[in-house]
Amino acid sequence: GLAYVQASTVPPTMTTKHHQHHSHRTPYTGPTTTKEPFERDNLRFVYDSKSHMMVLTNAHHCYIFTLSDAERQAVHTDIGIRTLELKLLGALSSALPTETPKEQVDAHVVHACGGKITQFYYMP
Repeated sequence: GLAYVQASTVPPTMTTKHHQHHSHRTPYTGPTTTKEPFERDNLRFVYDSKSHMMVLTNAHHCYIFTLSDAERQAVHTDIGIRTLELKLLGALSSALPTETPKEQVDAHVVHACGGKITQFYYMP
């Protein structure tokens, strides 16, 4: 079985600036908007109970984590899975992943990663 958790971060896409008029000759045109670049990070965590692996996907990348016995139990509680997710996010910035060809990744893990994944990485 698979357990899915999806997190999405979408910051505001517009900033409104209000201009004051100081002269009756300059008409007030109302607020103007300044477009900022749209930023989105869509992370998905999946625990695969058959392989006992946790995967984190982002765009076309799948990061594969081996879990300890305690972590395998923790994924079944709300606080446990949240704690594990934060740990895995931290590992992305500190650990060096090993890119692995899809053919060398367990079939259950490939399924957990999803059909849009083009790059697979094992995390230490």
